[in-house]
Amino acid sequence: MKKILLGLLMIFALAGCSGLSSKTTESVVGKEYVLTTSTKEVKITINFAEENFFGFSGVNNYFGKYTVSGDSMKLSHVGSTLMAGPRDAMEKEFEYISALDKVEKYQLQKDTLILTTSSGQQLIFKESPKAELKK
Repeated sequence: MKKILLGLLMIFALAGCSGLSSKTTESVVGKEYVLTTSTKEVKITINFAEENFFGFSGVNNYFGKYTVSGDSMKLSHVGSTLMAGPRDAMEKEFEYISALDKVEKYQLQKDTLILTTSSGQQLIFKESPKAELKK
């Protein structure tokens, strides 16, 4: 009996160490968020799947992997398409992609997602009113 309980405890402990909590998965997966500083000309979005994130950064599509632990979030392996666009849009895109590499924390407040970088910069997103994306 002790061996069974110990085995179950080990399984629960390992499951608790996974990088993505089910609360976060249910909260952000399948939804699109739009950066609040976006304009009609430069609309920046972020979407989350089970272990991946992706979006549009004003000129290019981008993608990567993410992990979550508590209120910490790490975005990694950020890549993008290589299209050229207007100088202003390219500069904003570069700043945005650079900030993604520095994200350390996240907060969800109703339809608002806040990503905070190591320097304290906040990327504030609102959930897109369009229909929920497929999970």
